[in-house]
Amino acid sequence: MNVQTCFQLLMVLHDNFGLRFSGEFDMLDSAFSRAMKIIHPELLRETLASQGASVKFLLSDTTVVFFPLAVQHRDCKSHGLSYEDDYKGNALAGLVTAEGAQIRYHQAYSDERVRAIWLRLRRLPEFADARLGRVSYQGRWVIA
Repeated sequence: MNVQTCFQLLMVLHDNFGLRFSGEFDMLDSAFSRAMKIIHPELLRETLASQGASVKFLLSDTTVVFFPLAVQHRDCKSHGLSYEDDYKGNALAGLVTAEGAQIRYHQAYSDERVRAIWLRLRRLPEFADARLGRVSYQGRWVIA
């Protein structure tokens, strides 16, 4: 079993049964952060370098894909990620703005799971910008 599969299993146990982990989980979480795939990070860098600019993204436990505002979330199919109406896709849809990241609701993702994914991303150099420290999910700040 690879690191990503192990971590996904732990997240399911955490989300569905409220299990808490320490020690080995923290080590696995750190390894998982390093294994996270970031697709088109240059779009994020350009957005963060421009005042008032925004960029869209799709997000899962293992991958984040950035793409231009002109593309609809449902039209972006990349690296196995898909956002569909009525929660049929496997990814979260989001937007990075000057105020932070805004993530749309998906029934497969709890607040805690979204928070955990984003905190893992924040460990990466591409996500060090302070604007990425604020995340709203379902219109509520889950990381402020």
